[in-house]
Amino acid sequence: MAPPSKATEFFFKASSNANFEMMDTYLARGADINCGNCEGRGRPPLAMALGGYGINMDLVRYLVKHGANVNLLTQGALSPLMFAISSSRWSTSVANSEELVQAMTYLVDNGADVKLTNSDGQNALFYLVAHGYDRYTVKTSLRLMRYLVDQGTDVNHQSVDGRTALMLAAGGCGIDSVQLLLFMKADPKLKNKMGDTALSIAEDTAAGRQSGGSCNQVVAMLRDPEQYRINPLSNADVISTTQPGVLSSEIQVAPSGGVNPAALSTYAGNYAGTFNGSDNGTFQVTIQPNGTLTLDGYSSKGDMFTGEGKVNSDGTVTIGSASTGSTFIGSISQDGVAGTWKNTNYNQAGSFQGKKGAQFMKIQPPPANPLQAFGGFLNGLNKILAPQPQQ
Repeated sequence: MAPPSKATEFFFKASSNANFEMMDTYLARGADINCGNCEGRGRPPLAMALGGYGINMDLVRYLVKHGANVNLLTQGALSPLMFAISSSRWSTSVANSEELVQAMTYLVDNGADVKLTNSDGQNALFYLVAHGYDRYTVKTSLRLMRYLVDQGTDVNHQSVDGRTALMLAAGGCGIDSVQLLLFMKADPKLKNKMGDTALSIAEDTAAGRQSGGSCNQVVAMLRDPEQYRINPLSNADVISTTQPGVLSSEIQVAPSGGVNPAALSTYAGNYAGTFNGSDNGTFQVTIQPNGTLTLDGYSSKGDMFTGEGKVNSDGTVTIGSASTGSTFIGSISQDGVAGTWKNTNYNQAGSFQGKKGAQFMKIQPPPANPLQAFGGFLNGLNKILAPQPQQ
């Protein structure tokens, strides 16, 4: 590759400092806006504007408007989308994470190819899974994962070594990422070049961790994936898409008044069941005809907790418990409710399920004898899930 001209060198330097006036000057002198050898790592100006310590959207817009290639791969075969995701600043706070949403949607709207891969065959979805575990910005990562698949990214794409995004999420014990990928039809049976599946990878990771926590829950999810193909995002979280994708038919804008009141009323009543994972116990959810709900529960430790939530316009249920800091997300039918729960403050997670009309029972604190405690708990579960007699 021929050395860059002086005008190109000066343009690159000016772009590194977002000096728009001087950038105009050097473009007028013929500077190459896509210079790939102006610095040691082969990063053109657009990659520099997206990566590093932050995303400069004013600079990104200027460069794209003046002809920067939104699909130019660097010497390390990274696309502009991958550089944006690799930026360290977006994952430090919720506010900064919106920079990534702006950057990625802007690039895609201006022709960025979501299917591009690096030299290892990893696409932008892989990068989101790998960089999206920060407790403060996991929702942004999930929203963009959904966005990429809506835009045409293959959720089951395999890298050179056969890995999938689901395998990465499983190895990182990412409960929310695994659940979303399963919802988007990720195949847990695919194997990498070593013969590993997402489940075997999760089991290997969980074996090296202490009892409870997210790793064990991911194992449980992958052992029974059909039960966990539940969308952890509401319609309000879905990023609007301009191109058809594999899930585009599922993107619906809820009517201004929410779900038809008549439809919501079919869910009204009491649902009782059990939760397990890092903690276990019983709960009751009371749903009103307008879709609002209240939660009452007891853990096996004898602690009581309460919560509030609603039936969402997409048929899911979201519940927040102010008393514990836990969140419950699941799906509902006229017969029952099921889903997952988590408490990020204490790194706790698990699943829950309940039946409509089942009897709600408070679990008593465990007795001193462990065998007696186990027997009593099983007896309690049998009673909890027994339907109430018809009046």
